[in-house]
Amino acid sequence: MGERLKGRTAIVTGAGSIGPGWGNGKASATLYARAGARVFLVDRRAEAVEETRRIIEDEGGVCATHVCDVTRGAEVANMVAACVAAFGTVDILHNNVGAAKPGGPVTLSEDDWDDQMAVNLRHVFLACKHVIPVMEAAGGGAIVNIGSTSGVTFTGQQQIAYQVAKAAIVRLSRSVALEYAPKGIRCNTVIPGQMHTPMVEAYLAGQQTGGDAAGLIARRNSRIPMGFMGTRLGRRPGLPVPGLRRGALRDRGGDRRRRRPDAEMHRPMTTHPHALRRRGPGGDTGRPRSAALRTGGRVRSPPNALPRRRAS
Repeated sequence: MGERLKGRTAIVTGAGSIGPGWGNGKASATLYARAGARVFLVDRRAEAVEETRRIIEDEGGVCATHVCDVTRGAEVANMVAACVAAFGTVDILHNNVGAAKPGGPVTLSEDDWDDQMAVNLRHVFLACKHVIPVMEAAGGGAIVNIGSTSGVTFTGQQQIAYQVAKAAIVRLSRSVALEYAPKGIRCNTVIPGQMHTPMVEAYLAGQQTGGDAAGLIARRNSRIPMGFMGTRLGRRPGLPVPGLRRGALRDRGGDRRRRRPDAEMHRPMTTHPHALRRRGPGGDTGRPRSAALRTGGRVRSPPNALPRRRAS
């Protein structure tokens, strides 16, 4: 096991997999464990999360499991309390749960709309609601919310509720990041490209192509310039999980290690560019990050920037 997250505790929701192979939640949980974190594995299916537990423990990692419907507030509150009881605190929250249903504004039923909002968006709100007070009391933490390219652009399948919910996660993350940055809590949205996870064969093929998994895979691959989806856990052990930067979590006892100012948050999807400013050799440039380019240790304005007003 690695040392980078040694002593930290990470909650990963959706830590199981809907079928054989590597789902995003299972892969993320395993990477946290390989980096040294104690991982609290959450899923609504006990058998799915148990498989992830076996993988982590077989590799020498430390984890605990919890069965929870993350769309229900009382269950989420109990889940967070169980994690604190098991490991003492929560340093990292990784919200991975998500599922899509096809349909546009006319064809999608009201019940399906409500269900999609609960599965894809409400659970992020609930997890943040109950974890943030724990992080605040501990002096900081990191929240990673998993978005989707469907929340940014049309990906070939009309699934309006899923698209709206995933787009809203970006706004939610920005709002949380801005409110809680002074308290040492970071919040990022990670948007993966299209992935070939077990959900393709176990769920999406039946939903979109009448069970023709090969046809769905070919269709999804055709949307990608490189011609193939992301597959399984191919990263080397110890490589950081997206959304967590080296030195981003504070040491206990208030030690705030110095870190590059441009390593605070992901751009462009995590926080408003005016919320953080670059610091040059002489201090704060007074300009937003998006309006500054760093070259050779100096901060220069891009060619299309407005000229700075000279002091009279």
